[in-house]
Amino acid sequence: MQAQGAKKSAASEKANLAAQADTARTNAALARTNGDAALKMADINSTVALRIAGNQADMTVNLAGLNKQITDSAAAAGEGQAALIEGTAKINADGLELQAQDTYAAGQRKAQGVQLQAGQLKGSQRAALAANGVTLDSDSSLRILTETDVMADRQVDAIHLQAIKEAMGYRTEAVSQTLTASMEAFNRRAQATLTRSAGEAGVVAGGIDSENVRLGAKTDVLNMRQQAESDAMNSRLQALSLTNTARATAENAKAINPNLIGATSLINSAGQVASKWYGYQKAGVFG
Repeated sequence: MQAQGAKKSAASEKANLAAQADTARTNAALARTNGDAALKMADINSTVALRIAGNQADMTVNLAGLNKQITDSAAAAGEGQAALIEGTAKINADGLELQAQDTYAAGQRKAQGVQLQAGQLKGSQRAALAANGVTLDSDSSLRILTETDVMADRQVDAIHLQAIKEAMGYRTEAVSQTLTASMEAFNRRAQATLTRSAGEAGVVAGGIDSENVRLGAKTDVLNMRQQAESDAMNSRLQALSLTNTARATAENAKAINPNLIGATSLINSAGQVASKWYGYQKAGVFG
């Protein structure tokens, strides 16, 4: 019975050690699989992260380029408006200058008409004086003719002054409109310059942002792969340890021979019986 129990206990221990060895080998294989999976997952995540970052970077650059097109169009429109304002002001100024010249010329013609009428009046006065027997060099004749010249000169001067005032008014209006248009055009061009500069600055900023996105993704990927490699190394070390444990456990299992242990136990039991039998016989138990 004792030999049979020892044999069963040895067989159970052998089976237990074999099961432990199988479990260790399974866990070692699982650890290696986990390590490989960590590296593969890191590669997949890295590819995805770089692709997403690349798309974000490209989108940032494209948006900056689109915004620059919009700002360039707005700037060009502002510059076109400035040119239109200046062109309109030039046309208006030229028109006012023509009006000024026409007004002055009309004044000149009117003044010439007054002078012509004054000459005709003086001719009539000379004829009337002569018909009345008054000499042209007499005081009365000279006074009448002189008054006619003075009155005519006053009318001519008044006409010239009025023409100059009206012409000056047109020219002043032309200068005022030109200055106002120049200021407005300057403001439009300044705003266009700022708008264009903003678009160019946006392109630069977009380029910087896109590079930062790419650099951040590369840094994340590097950290991700380093972590995966560290996890894979730990998994390999764990697999190696489990493999060694499995080998040692398997060797221990192989070293157990239930039949040999049972026979050894039987021999030991037989020796103990013989020893007891000898003792009993020596003591005279059997007569």
